[in-house]
Amino acid sequence: MNDKLLEILDGTIGKQLTVNIAKIGEKDNLFDYGLDSIGFINVVIELEKQYDIFIDEDDLDLDTFNNIEHIRKYVQQKVDEKEL
Repeated sequence: MNDKLLEILDGTIGKQLTVNIAKIGEKDNLFDYGLDSIGFINVVIELEKQYDIFIDEDDLDLDTFNNIEHIRKYVQQKVDEKEL
């Protein structure tokens, strides 16, 4: 999932960031590298499409989507819930 996640992030916000997504640490804050609210929404939309999940409005918390580790854990949780 991690490679796919990095591809999604690179495809949606890669040009917006000041550093290549592959060089950003799992716990580094993406907003520190130039992610903005439009990029944030684009990531959410693409994650929903690529993983066939629904991200509830209540889950749209910047802390949940501020770094790769948090995004990966959240998406994995949603995928696991869908499979139940």
